[in-house]
Amino acid sequence: MKGSDLKAWRKKNGWTQADLMAELEINSRQTLSSWEKSDQLPHIARLAIIALDQIEACRKRSDLKTQFRPEEIAQMHMRTYRDAINIAAADERISYK
Repeated sequence: MKGSDLKAWRKKNGWTQADLMAELEINSRQTLSSWEKSDQLPHIARLAIIALDQIEACRKRSDLKTQFRPEEIAQMHMRTYRDAINIAAADERISYK
């Protein structure tokens, strides 16, 4: 992936440099500008863009946009955890003779 590919991807998805900097946790606009002008991106940047591309595709699918809120995900994990504890407690009460 070349820097021009990164810039084209960013513009195609309607992202500003500031948006991409925030997502990649880059503090220097100069770093992003140099990437967009380079012949080849750093490997870690290419991987991050691949991941962001997948996330962006999910965001565009309306059925996945607001399927679960973070609170709902946490509650589901807590229910799973409590169920596991209850199963373990039940196993301890069963006598295997």
